[in-house]
Amino acid sequence: MFRGLKNLQKNPVAIYERMSKDRKIMIVIIGFLVVFSGIITFLNYQDKQEEERQYEVFLNHFYFSVDDSLGRIQHLIEEKPQNEELDKRIQSIRDELLQANTIIRNGSSFLNSEIIPTQFFRYSVYFLEGIDIKGTAKISPIAEDGALDDKEIKLLKTIAGYLAKAKQEMYSPKTGQENPELTIKELNQIIRKNIDKDIDKIYEDAF
Repeated sequence: MFRGLKNLQKNPVAIYERMSKDRKIMIVIIGFLVVFSGIITFLNYQDKQEEERQYEVFLNHFYFSVDDSLGRIQHLIEEKPQNEELDKRIQSIRDELLQANTIIRNGSSFLNSEIIPTQFFRYSVYFLEGIDIKGTAKISPIAEDGALDDKEIKLLKTIAGYLAKAKQEMYSPKTGQENPELTIKELNQIIRKNIDKDIDKIYEDAF
């Protein structure tokens, strides 16, 4: 070993070649690290872009589900259909509310756990189908007798009021629909303020 070092010391050319070789190895290592770092950065960027795209899709679907639920309830109140037509309309509202419930629950479960998975939509369906609120009241299914009475209309207006406020705060005049720049924090504020209602609160506001 010492003999090899002495030989290197006596041979400047060998020293230069050794240093040159080490420099090349270092350049290759640095180059590899730069490429690897670039790949990781690109993949992280792609992941972030995909997450943003998925959130925009979620927000769009949620907005229109709220909007469709609101529109169907408003038409029902205005037109006051009876019998079979009324049953069809109630079923349509029920389906749309459950769709909104699925969207918000999936958003919280699979997209971002910070999204508030409000039970409001499911609770609203309970009122449509009839519900026994322990210690408070027993609500019969809406339009059980084939027509809407004043009490049922008041309940529908209460639910529609919640939805209208949520839609309004999600709306952007620039797009004519949801605000695509709405953050999860802002969305949660809208949910908490307008549609994070439990059964007792819905009943209290309606009756």
